[in-house]
Amino acid sequence: MNSWDDDSCIKKHQQSKRAIPPRQAGGKILILNVVIGHGTPDNTTKEAQVLTDMYMMRGSGFEREEKEWESVFLRAGLSDYNIMPIIGPVSII
Repeated sequence: MNSWDDDSCIKKHQQSKRAIPPRQAGGKILILNVVIGHGTPDNTTKEAQVLTDMYMMRGSGFEREEKEWESVFLRAGLSDYNIMPIIGPVSII
């Protein structure tokens, strides 16, 4: 669940990119967050999505679809990413 708008998120990813070595030298950024529409659409996923949505209603956070994550990454200068669903709507990016 993300509480950063796109510009803040992009800035944080740009800072991370400057702080870690390049990918060829083993550098990686790992993100644990929601990717809407990604993963297996089973009952566990649906239940987790409902709980996540309820949690989001209490604050100012929001969730992104893969295309929205892709836009953030590209604007931050990150050219490669993978999404690995782990439980419900939550993935390692």
